[in-house]
Amino acid sequence: MKKFFTIIIVGFFTAFSLFGQPNWVPPYPTTSNLTAINVDLNFQLDDAGTIYWVIFPYDTPPMDPVLIKDRHTLPPDESFNGGGSYSYTLGDVGSFVTQIAENLFTNTFHSIHIVSENEAGTILGTTQKLTITTPSCPASIFVATALNNADRCVNGDGAIKTYTFNTSE
Repeated sequence: MKKFFTIIIVGFFTAFSLFGQPNWVPPYPTTSNLTAINVDLNFQLDDAGTIYWVIFPYDTPPMDPVLIKDRHTLPPDESFNGGGSYSYTLGDVGSFVTQIAENLFTNTFHSIHIVSENEAGTILGTTQKLTITTPSCPASIFVATALNNADRCVNGDGAIKTYTFNTSE
């Protein structure tokens, strides 16, 4: 009987370690290198898994983790800045990774919701919420076209760029 319980317990812990939840390694997730139109998202987990995020150009309440995963591939629009994902492999464990979040609105408060899942596809129960406020464009050229990108910084990263505009009637 004792051998039976030992086998059950060892089997349980083996399954738990194979399909356990990756946890955030403090202080991650964090943000860095904030510009008028993008920000670096920094991640570190203690196990392999997938990280999903979504960004909104306003304050939002905590999101259901399943909704973050479902919405991370939706295209950006006037009320959603988009999202993304990163597969955090066993080779990544012990180091942090950075992903660039783009399509941010200038001079705007943004809510970033982040969740992780293990390799078996089980989503971590809690959502991480980060907030940022993007600065205005620094003496940049703004694009004004018929496309949905008015008020977007062309050279928000401060790089010197040359543009040629032609008009014809």
